[in-house]
Amino acid sequence: MARRENLRPAEFQTIGWQGLLLRVPEAWNCSIYQGTFKQGMVVLSDLRTAQLEVQWRTLRPRKLRRAMRKLQAGLTRNGHRVTPLSAVAGAFAVRAQGKPAMVLLQTSARLVEITFPDRPAYLEKIAASVVDQAGLEWQYWGLYNFFVWTPRRWLLKKTKLTPGAASLDFSRRRRILAAGSWSMADRLLAGGRLRDWAEGGVSWVRAFNRQKKARGSWAQCPPGEVFTVNYKRLGRRRVQRLYLWHDEMRNSIAWLHVAGGVKDEAWMQETAARFLDTCCERRAADADALAPAAAPNGADANKTPA
Repeated sequence: MARRENLRPAEFQTIGWQGLLLRVPEAWNCSIYQGTFKQGMVVLSDLRTAQLEVQWRTLRPRKLRRAMRKLQAGLTRNGHRVTPLSAVAGAFAVRAQGKPAMVLLQTSARLVEITFPDRPAYLEKIAASVVDQAGLEWQYWGLYNFFVWTPRRWLLKKTKLTPGAASLDFSRRRRILAAGSWSMADRLLAGGRLRDWAEGGVSWVRAFNRQKKARGSWAQCPPGEVFTVNYKRLGRRRVQRLYLWHDEMRNSIAWLHVAGGVKDEAWMQETAARFLDTCCERRAADADALAPAAAPNGADANKTPA
């Protein structure tokens, strides 16, 4: 069995949370989370123990630099060695008893502390992958085999993170944007189509299909399918859409639910396009990851998936 330190790039995933992106091993996922975009923390664990802790604070540029200097000085006084991380701009490696234990990273808007309690071997690789989405118009969220792009200033309202069924719910002025995934897709689908399973297994779809005035319709939306309902509420036209994609590689079903009025079509279409593009990119990356097994001699077996 290969050592965990020798994981191939194909076995890494992109985690997105509160505007921060980082690449971590596929086996790690969120076990503890708290806070908001401004300040918070998240702990990533495997089935054995906690592997990584990320804390962040959003500060003004002048206060950000001051906070970084103060944090470094405090660590130095406590006997830690703080040195610049040459491979990552604005990052410092903190070593305790000669072993790397933490990375301090200053982005354009935030001070990020990354702690490696058990596996410091990934320190430089993970630190180099960190991206701060602060200020961008669209932000990526991704974990537990699902993902979603949200417009700027949309707030996370409800979270459900369990291995079997995970979801994130966002809201802004009576609009709906939610995404998630269901595990064990092979058992759920039982060899059938997504739409056949959804009409019996998804309560929201089942409820609309019982109505005479607002029955939904299905359509192919490569690489998945979409269920659309048009109706009126208080005299105003509204639309709801549910996008489904069967992720065969991870044996899960990723979904995206959007709802709004006539003026919301632009962001709903953009959110759906980004969701479907990410589905296609994942499928292509998985195909590339499997390709080396059948590659002829001389082929590049260490190609990093997109």
